[in-house]
Order: sequence, then structure tokens, then C-alpha cells
Amino acid sequence: MEKDKKILLIDSDTSFEEIDQHMLRKDTVICFDFDSHKKLEQLEISHEIADDYLNRTERMQLFDTVVSLYTWYQKDPIFNELEFEGTNLIGVMDSLEFHLFLLSSLIKFSIIKKIVETKSPEHITCTSELSQLVKLATLNTSSQLKIISSKEKQRPDTVEIRFNIGKKPIVFLLSSKRFSKLKYLYEYSICKLFNLWYKSTNEKIILLVEFNTFTYSSLIYNLSESKKTPVILNRRRPVFWNSESLKILRKSNCKVLDSNNILDKNTKQKLAKLEKHYAAVIESLWKNEDVFNRIFSIHGDSFWPAIKDHLYDMCKHKMSSYLRHLIESKEIFKKLDIDCMLYQYESGETENSLLQTKPNTVISYLLRHGFSCYYDETSTLRWRYDTERLLDKHSDKFLLWGNADHKYYTSNLPKNKRELIITGSPRYDSFFKKNLNITSSTKKTILLTPEPLTYGWSGLLDINIAIRYENLLKKLFNIISKIDDVDVIVKLHPGVGWLHNQTLIKIIKEIDSNISIYQIKPVEELLKSSDIVINITPEDNEPSTVMLEGLIHQKLILDISLDETNKNLEYQQGNPMVNVSYNANLEKYLKLLLFDDEFRQLLLSNNKIHLQKYLANQGTSSESIARLLTE
Repeated sequence: MEKDKKILLIDSDTSFEEIDQHMLRKDTVICFDFDSHKKLEQLEISHEIADDYLNRTERMQLFDTVVSLYTWYQKDPIFNELEFEGTNLIGVMDSLEFHLFLLSSLIKFSIIKKIVETKSPEHITCTSELSQLVKLATLNTSSQLKIISSKEKQRPDTVEIRFNIGKKPIVFLLSSKRFSKLKYLYEYSICKLFNLWYKSTNEKIILLVEFNTFTYSSLIYNLSESKKTPVILNRRRPVFWNSESLKILRKSNCKVLDSNNILDKNTKQKLAKLEKHYAAVIESLWKNEDVFNRIFSIHGDSFWPAIKDHLYDMCKHKMSSYLRHLIESKEIFKKLDIDCMLYQYESGETENSLLQTKPNTVISYLLRHGFSCYYDETSTLRWRYDTERLLDKHSDKFLLWGNADHKYYTSNLPKNKRELIITGSPRYDSFFKKNLNITSSTKKTILLTPEPLTYGWSGLLDINIAIRYENLLKKLFNIISKIDDVDVIVKLHPGVGWLHNQTLIKIIKEIDSNISIYQIKPVEELLKSSDIVINITPEDNEPSTVMLEGLIHQKLILDISLDETNKNLEYQQGNPMVNVSYNANLEKYLKLLLFDDEFRQLLLSNNKIHLQKYLANQGTSSESIARLLTE
């Protein structure tokens, strides 16, 4: 290939005002994200897409490399210095947070290395964010590097605060430290006013870890009727945030655990000394360049210099948090008579610290979270990215939603890894106890639920899928605009993908500024007023629970896959929903769902059959789990 003498690498941190316009027109421009691609398109700048330099197989190999590094701190004895009473402090780190950061860095490093090998540039211009990766990729070359000014970078330790003002979704960011302080002040005042703090008694405790009070109200009420006391420990989320969630706690016997006051004065003094000690240990360990270079390498190339500072910040700044979580957890089990604990995730810091310190007498229950077992053809792909395969954690029993889950995990999980119990899902009990009749208005309403792109997990999502997403939205709205008496409302995913959610909002508003967009409004309310649900799935290994919620509400569902591996997917008879590729004849399927009564009735009858497989104990799951935990 002909040598490209000058290359300009553009990413979201690039300040276009700082770039010589001559460079944009004359250099080989390569963009690293969708926003940069759109900006270059607007400026009519010819450019390449960085993601095109890495194929699917290479991305899957990078994913496997990252998974192999989850326990990087066990790969050399020098890291034993980070152990506290038998537990390595790094082991408290959120595995998924580490995964997202490392895979993103590895993908960029591999792309830049491919660019350098392919083009052999004499000059490379980029932002400081990419510069470390470029330096590594050009170590054995004569390429010269020029760094341009970057935009102010968003702090990594931030928390998203989301709400709606009317139809407009609003998001602002708070630092984790500030959020924690405000959360505690708020909870302290309310808990003290309404006597919600847990006070030690002789009763046994059921510890609920990081639970949404409103979503699991039915479970909380059922547990409160037993002789055991349900107690909530929430470090990441507020225990209550509105009048309804507060009412649930006041009406039930459920209490809130004040982890900030679990430590006595002597332990707090000991903690302060230990924080200084381990901070010094981290400082010392990071000087062992040879060890880190050996651990963090791929195909003989070390990428350690590119991640060194970020991983140092993650460990140094959170070391006191890891240490405090471990000590608090030990004190919780020492001072409280905990019979069992129930949680939904195993990767978080709260869960990790409890699981690594709990005595064997405390039974741990992992409650299944997420809907994925509705399409047999994608089973192998799902298992590749399933956290049950990737995280070797410590829960004793795994509570599943239904027979489909049980079949899937029985087939994939090693024998005796953990006990599988079908209980149903308490988060949906309320759905079955209300009027779920299909809307019978002459005007049809479509609920559009676009899942955001979360680039970091599988590493398979890229700029091309983001472009495909935008084109699909334009195509969909164009089809809908030609159908009379049809309204569209949009429900964004409330929990993940903040950056791409903002992109989706922008795209949709450019198509039609009058469309209602919601983010935190309960999907149950929106489903009631809808006739059909159109869900957009970026990756077939991560289907959205909104489809299951739609089935419960007896809604007709069109699920559109953006996954290139299923680009020829068409509706398969017998399925409870219409699962098709972005390439399918969407207009045909939309009209079938909206107006063909025979087709609609066929789907609804399939819906009832499949729902029995997906969800056991429909409407009574909370009672089932309460019996299991209290007997």
C-alpha cells in the first residue's frame, strides 16, 4: 500500500478549533468515534473509520485477553502486599468497570498499531488521550508525533443524575464523592425522622444488597411478614428517592443499614492508618515496571505504559473505599445476626466485599437479573459474554426466572457450581395484578425502545453499527410517517449508555422535534398506552427486558437486530414476537402488527405459551422467594 506521510487521528476529545484546516484537507484523517465521524461529515472532510482496521475475530480475541486479566493481581507474588486479612484489596474492584476500561484501551491500541503497520506514516497528529497509544505503536518506527489540544475530559468518577422535565430527558453529572455525601445526608435525615435505621435486635436478618425499593416492593412486603427482619444495604443507589419508595419502607418492617456507623472509634482510627499504609504500597508497587509490562502485554507487545496512569488512579483513589468496604463487611457479619443475603449482581464493590468476608453459615442468593433466553439460535453467543461464565464468584444459590433460564444454565454452567432454583421474578409481580388489556383506541401508539450502544462490554460494537443505527431510525420514522393515525413515544434505557442515549435523543429530535422521549418514567405506564413495541437490539447477546415486559402486558413486539451476524434474520413462525434483521422488510411487518388481526392473534397466542417458559410463579414470585429465604 502507498505510504501515507501524514496521518491525523480524530476522537471525541479533539478540539477542531485547534486543528489547522490545511491538515484536515490534506492529511489522511481517521476518526475513532461516531461523533467525530458526524462532525467530519458536516465539514465535508474525507476520512477513514478506525474500526475498519479491526475485524470481529480480532475483537473477540481482545475480549478473551481482558477476561484473562480479571485477576491480574494474582499473577505475581509482589501483589500479596495488597492483602488485608487474607483478601486482596484489588479483588473488591468492580470487575466490569475494569473490563470496560481495559478492553476500550486494548481495542484502540490494536487499531493504531494496525494503522502504523499499514500506512508507515512519517507524521502522526492526535490528542493527548491517544498519544500514549501512538507512542507505543510507533516504538520501532521513525514516525514523528504531534499532540494537539484536547477538550476538557469528563472525570471518570462521576454519577449520572437522570430525570424528565415534561417530555424532555435531562442528565447531569456529579462526582462520586459529592454524590455519596449528598446521598448520605439525605438518607440520614429521612431515616432519622421516620425511624428507618436498623437497630440491633435478637431477630435474624435477611440482608438485601443494592435493591431498588420501588421495583421490589412486593418482595419487601412479603419478607416483612416473616419472623426475620429485611434490612437494605445500598451504597450505590439511594434507598428511597420519592414519596412512593419512602412509603414502602414506612409501611413495611424493612429497615436501612447505616454502614457509615457500623465502625466504632478504634476501628475508624485503625482504618485511617491502614489507608496510609496501602496508599504507600500502591506507590511502591507501581515502580515495578518489568512485572507490569509482562502481565499487561499482547502478542509480545506491552501496553502497560498506555494504561498505567488510569489503573493507578483506579487503585490509588479507590483503595480506601475497598478497604473500608471490607472492614465494614467484616463488622456487619460480626455484629449482626444475618441469616442470608440476596443480591442481583456479583461484580460490584458492595457485593464483592460481602461475598469475600461472609461466614459459611450465611447463605447467599443471587437473583437473576435480565432477560436473555428467548432465542435458542443465539444461546452460544450469549454464553460467551455471560457474566456467569466470566465471574467466578461465591453465591450459594442462583434464583432463576423460569424454565428457559433453567435449561440455559443447566446446559452451560459446570455441575455443582451453584444450586439453581426457579422462583420467577419479583420485579414483575405487580404487572400480573393489574389490568393489562390491549389498548383499544382507533389511533395506534408505537412505543419505541432503542437500546443504547455500550461500546465497552463485548468490544464488537463500533462506528459502523452507530451509523447503521442512525440509518435505521431514519428509515423507521419514514415508514411510520406514511401510516395514518399512528403516534410514536420513545423510552430510553434508564441505566446504561448515557453517551449514546444523548446521541439517540439528538438523532430523534432532528427527525421529529415533537416526539415524546422518556428515560426514567416507568415502562409499565408507557406500555399500558401502547399498541405495539419496537425494540432495537444492537447485539443479539444482550436483549432488553423491555421485550419481556411487553409480553407480560400482552403487547405485540417487533425486535430489530443491528447485529451483522444475523443480517438475514426474518420472522420465524411460532415465536412470541417478530425478531428480524435491520435488512428485513420493516414496512411489511409493521403493517402486519398494526392491522392484520389474524397475525396479531397468532402472536398473542404464542405469547401466552412462551411466557410460561420465561416466567414461573407469575404474580406470586415474591411469595415464593420470601418462603425460600424465611423457611
